[in-house]
Amino acid sequence: MRMDRQQILRCLEVVAEYRASGQRCGVWAEAHGMSAHGLSSWCRNATRWQAIIDGVDVVASPTVKPTGFVAARIPAHSAANSVHIELFGAACRLEMQWPVSRTVELASLMRELAR
Repeated sequence: MRMDRQQILRCLEVVAEYRASGQRCGVWAEAHGMSAHGLSSWCRNATRWQAIIDGVDVVASPTVKPTGFVAARIPAHSAANSVHIELFGAACRLEMQWPVSRTVELASLMRELAR
């Protein structure tokens, strides 16, 4: 669906308000009656939309996807029973503790997030 100039400007205003707030994506989106996925999408497209408004040619940049797996090594004598994981995206941040005993499920989650 193609957006007109007014729609693009409104989306850019929303993105600017969100970025200025310093809040997490999900928290801000919920407080403003929109989905976190929708807000993330707007943040990803904001640069392209601003270029359209400014009348600048938009050159599509290739999406960079992870190309490998980084194995975490935990010493056998370690008392840690969980792994601290932080993932940062364009508009969202995910932070969690994952039990070391559930590494198969963690690998599956990481594969899904990389898509």
